Amino acid sequence: MKTSVKLIAILFVLAACSRQEKPDEIFIGGFVKVVPDGKVYLTHAHDPKEILDSTEVENGHFKFVLKFDASFVPFLASIHYRDSTFTENNMIRRIAFLNTYQSNAGTSAFFQGIENTMIKENLDIPEDPRIPTFHHITGGKDQVLYQKFMNKGFGSLDNIDSAKRLARLNYIKKTVEQHPDSYFLLSQIYQNKEAYTQEELNSLLSLFDKDVRDSSTGKKFYSYLTNRPSPNKPYPNLLLTNAMNEEQRILRPNARMNLLVFWASWCGPCRQEIPALKKINHTFKDKGLNMVSISIDRDSSSWQKALGQEKMDWQQYIVGKEQMESVQQQFNFSAIPFVVLTDNSGIEVLKVLGYNKNNIKEINAAIRKNLAGK
Repeated sequence: MKTSVKLIAILFVLAACSRQEKPDEIFIGGFVKVVPDGKVYLTHAHDPKEILDSTEVENGHFKFVLKFDASFVPFLASIHYRDSTFTENNMIRRIAFLNTYQSNAGTSAFFQGIENTMIKENLDIPEDPRIPTFHHITGGKDQVLYQKFMNKGFGSLDNIDSAKRLARLNYIKKTVEQHPDSYFLLSQIYQNKEAYTQEELNSLLSLFDKDVRDSSTGKKFYSYLTNRPSPNKPYPNLLLTNAMNEEQRILRPNARMNLLVFWASWCGPCRQEIPALKKINHTFKDKGLNMVSISIDRDSSSWQKALGQEKMDWQQYIVGKEQMESVQQQFNFSAIPFVVLTDNSGIEVLKVLGYNKNNIKEINAAIRKNLAGK
């Protein structure tokens, strides 16, 4: 009898250990007959040009095999294929997926965690070819959470009053406590990190399992918390490459104020903002304002082309790929256009996200007020 009890105990321990083991490989398999023979491509959902893997598709069957190691990062994925009958996006389609939590809703993205993903064709194809077919997808726990919270802005705390903010913060905290092993929830909080205080982020991060905290996203989180700007402390005087391929500091010690404009050539609102920035520069450049534009373009040729088109007569800089994440952390932004106004020592006077007439008025007023007081 004692031997049986010991054997059961040993088996229980082995089973528990087995559940905690991570896979060596992760599979993404599919059967979608409408996908023509050839290749299918696995990409990041937010950056479809970055192909992570490709595989052959035959009679609708395909399978990706991802290596699971320390470099693997759970991510929001898409699957693309070429279709000669499709006239948009250079004949490139994405496989769309049914959302089981929202009727008649779908998405071309799925969250690929550390579990396998299976895709199965939806046989109920609309007669109108312009209506997308949403196929069935099953994945791990993070894929379930992605579908549950899709389009609901999980992690967002912006534009709500203090009472609603506290209630939402408690809701986010309880959700993490229910799913401490979720890479998806961590990624959503990280995407909205600017809306949280340092203490709130530390508290939420501590709720996740160690494996999640030790992931690539978790490490970015810790790096962000280390680099995040502190109130009333100067921003770093970055050394960046200018349009002449020279390295220079972005803050001028002899300037009375610095206006830093983060933008990119592909950003529509950033380009719309440029005429207003030209007026600001013309008005204040001889009164002590140092204005610089800082591009986050990953393609320097696109940046140079935009400079030729826009003809901005103030200093232009570009962030190197290896600097991108640390710069965004040090200046605490994840969207553009983003404008920071500082005093001559680099301490923040004003920061503005997005382009609209009110923001431009606010920037002008802050410059006038602070230059007048000096």
